[in-house]
This record gives sequence, structure tokens and C-alpha cells, in this order.
Amino acid sequence: MKYKPSIKQGPERCWSIASIYENSGMGSLSDLVINDTIPVYTELKGGANCGQLFSGLSCSSMIDIDEGLKWVFIGALVGGESGSVSVLSTH
Repeated sequence: MKYKPSIKQGPERCWSIASIYENSGMGSLSDLVINDTIPVYTELKGGANCGQLFSGLSCSSMIDIDEGLKWVFIGALVGGESGSVSVLSTH
């Protein structure tokens, strides 16, 4: 699985912090969990977004100030599929 974090500045100094995931293998991937840290001096705005999901895949997200961001996927991510998770923040 490849991991490509990115940060984009939006209006009013609002940032979208995104993590891109990809199953670069040929087989299905199950029990996918993405953990990410909350950058220092960052205030989160709203919940974490699971992004567009593929058929047969569901997602829940959690935000914990001490433990960071966590996205848990249930189901299978087929080989070659990719997506992204994100959260909005201000700095």
C-alpha cells in the first residue's frame, strides 16, 4: 500500500489534510486501518472524512486529541483501487 499525505490551503486559512491510500497489489486487501497524527498548533474543523468508498467497503473515522486520527475500513479493497481520507483544520 502506498501512502501519500498532502495539505492544501483553502479560503480563510482553512486546510484540508488528506492521506491517499492505494492497494498496489493484485489481490484484495482487508482490515485496512489508517492512522495519522494531528499537526501541532492545528484546530480541527468538523469530523474526519472517509472520502468516496468502493462497493463492499465501509469506513468509520475517529478523532482523539492524544492518539490522533484513525480511519477503519471494513470489507475488501480490490487490487489497483485507491482513495483518500481527509480532515479540515485551521492553523
